Amino acid sequence: MTAPQAVRRLGVSRQAVQRVVNDLLDDALVASEPHPDHRTSPLLTVTEAGRRVLDGITEREAEAHEPPTAQLTPEDFATARAVLPTVHQYLRDHAGD
Repeated sequence: MTAPQAVRRLGVSRQAVQRVVNDLLDDALVASEPHPDHRTSPLLTVTEAGRRVLDGITEREAEAHEPPTAQLTPEDFATARAVLPTVHQYLRDHAGD
């Protein structure tokens, strides 16, 4: 997409998008190519390095949103079902302690 397209899509200022685009270009995370339909707004494409960075961000994001129970086994859940009623009753009995 072009920088003006990014401005419209993100709803931020042109200057903010241009700063980010310049940083991405400086870091070779995107490349600028001539736009056949628009002389002054080049097309921006993600480079291979940019794809690796984006994939890493996406992976970390997915891990951050993984439910805390994702690592538990069926046996862990069975243990929790067996123990939680006892813990719950203990907490009710000792609520004022």
